[in-house]
Amino acid sequence: MRSLPVLVMAALLLAVPARASANTVPNWDRHFLLETAEGAHFEITMGKIAMRNGHGREARAAGRVMVRDHSGELHAVETLAKAMGVKLPSAPSILQQHEIGNTSKHTGAAFDRAYARLEVGDHIVDLQSADGETVEGQLPAARALAQKYRLMYLRHLAIFRKLAHDVKAV
Repeated sequence: MRSLPVLVMAALLLAVPARASANTVPNWDRHFLLETAEGAHFEITMGKIAMRNGHGREARAAGRVMVRDHSGELHAVETLAKAMGVKLPSAPSILQQHEIGNTSKHTGAAFDRAYARLEVGDHIVDLQSADGETVEGQLPAARALAQKYRLMYLRHLAIFRKLAHDVKAV
């Protein structure tokens, strides 16, 4: 009877490398999908907070746009990842959760300023990520996703640069 657990353990050890080598999603593309999913969760969460806590109409409106647009992005990245067999995170990254907490502590006009500053920086990083995927990505579907949402990031960056100007966050 002792040989049965040994045989089971040996079979498991042999199976792990086989599954790992069956993964055909290149690291760059996988990282892009994971990062995009975390980012979409971040934007949806911050957008909902801005809709509730935004001091000015513009901040609340920007929050609504983030929820709407990034919900669509999240659906698209989830669909692509599922087709590729990539498991995505279901929440923002730890760093993003920290940023959410710090920004949420502000109230009134200070919230609008903090939100605008955070989102300007975040959308610049989103653009860099999309550009990196477009140049370095190996999978046409992932590159196409990056190109499609790059345009959205540009629109969002313009929204938050205007908000930052209007609330004197710059």
